[in-house]
Amino acid sequence: MGGWLQTGMSATGLQLWEPSCGAWMLYKTLPAYLTGLTTTTLVNNGPFTFSLSGPMTVYVIMSSQWGGFTVNLASWTLVESGKNYVGGYTNSVYSKAYTAGSHSFDTQGAFWLFAGTGSTSCTNCATGKFAAAGASSCTAK
Repeated sequence: MGGWLQTGMSATGLQLWEPSCGAWMLYKTLPAYLTGLTTTTLVNNGPFTFSLSGPMTVYVIMSSQWGGFTVNLASWTLVESGKNYVGGYTNSVYSKAYTAGSHSFDTQGAFWLFAGTGSTSCTNCATGKFAAAGASSCTAK
């Protein structure tokens, strides 16, 4: 079970939080297909269960520079790589179709975005609440 997770609407300039660094990052120049989607706004804060009311395409933005990414991407489709969508990091974007129901997503080294006509609800998600930030040696951008 993870800590608190905050979600928002994806947009260029949306603030993102890295609790282990205690630092803010931003979405930078998101392409149209990643804009206006429900998105996680915390990274490295544990697994969460999202209930999807209908079929959705789920996108994951990750970076090998963040470390600790645990999702098996074998069944995912690489959409883009070598982009700069989060902070000053080089990102890859993957997608996968999901059916309605409950699905677990881990924020370790990843931001998740949900596209579709259905709605999402999240176990342990909160509005305006962040997990306690601890001291760390990482550098957020």
